[in-house]
Amino acid sequence: MSTHGEQYGNEEAATYDEVDATRVFSRTLIGALTKSVWWKEGLTMLDYGCGTGLNTIALSSQCSFILAADVSQPMLDQLEKKLQLDPAAKSKIHVKKIEPDGSGLGDELFDVVITSLVLHHAGDNAGEI
Repeated sequence: MSTHGEQYGNEEAATYDEVDATRVFSRTLIGALTKSVWWKEGLTMLDYGCGTGLNTIALSSQCSFILAADVSQPMLDQLEKKLQLDPAAKSKIHVKKIEPDGSGLGDELFDVVITSLVLHHAGDNAGEI
């Protein structure tokens, strides 16, 4: 699979949260999720391609556990910095670096899986999806 996500993360991690479109999209996603009829507090969640954790941290107060997974170590480093300042979120979020093909996730089951602003990094790998 493409490593575009890794390269993007390396270049953009420090300023990713400052992009207006990123923040707007994140707020929209969180609003839609938490207003869904099936949403309830205490869910377990996988945030696949969590980036800097905008969605992860915002939803952590409503989830019992979140696995925040990404291919980009610089993005995960930004998330880890945020978690140092938010002990409540840190107690519910496990951060994990995964491979571009998704390996490394393990076999854990989740109530909810989200992915946001990720698929455009996959490239033309239709046979691998």
